Amino acid sequence: MASAVTPGTLIVDTSGVVALYDASAKAHKGALVCVRNAALRLIPSAILAEIDYMLAARLAPQAARDFLSAVESGFFMVEPFTREDAGYCGALMDRYQSLKLGLADTAVMAVAERHHTPDVLSLDNRHFGVVKPAAFAAFKLWPPAPVARNRPPK
Repeated sequence: MASAVTPGTLIVDTSGVVALYDASAKAHKGALVCVRNAALRLIPSAILAEIDYMLAARLAPQAARDFLSAVESGFFMVEPFTREDAGYCGALMDRYQSLKLGLADTAVMAVAERHHTPDVLSLDNRHFGVVKPAAFAAFKLWPPAPVARNRPPK
């Protein structure tokens, strides 16, 4: 059973994977806790090439290889990209033209909708914070952003 601070099923986005593999990223520790505690970690097949590219380009080819090993071991489960997903993605791109959504984000959204889970490992609040899903009220991004503390004026 998932705790209140960790989702049971987590849909994984590219930015979340990069944070997970980048120990210097601000969101690294939170991403690590989320993926370790999630019961199921789903990655849309449509974003695998983007993840591979981003890990190799931003971090190192070994990071991309480590990710592939995590997929091979079953730590991450790859979700197929269906005809229905393609239609859903196209509809989101049309509806939210001003956001300039791409296949990667909309594929993550499609998998979240299909599994009726709002929980997404992503740092992309610009897209996931605006798009309104049909299966639930809103996407919930993991790891949660730190709460800003009110500081007295200087």
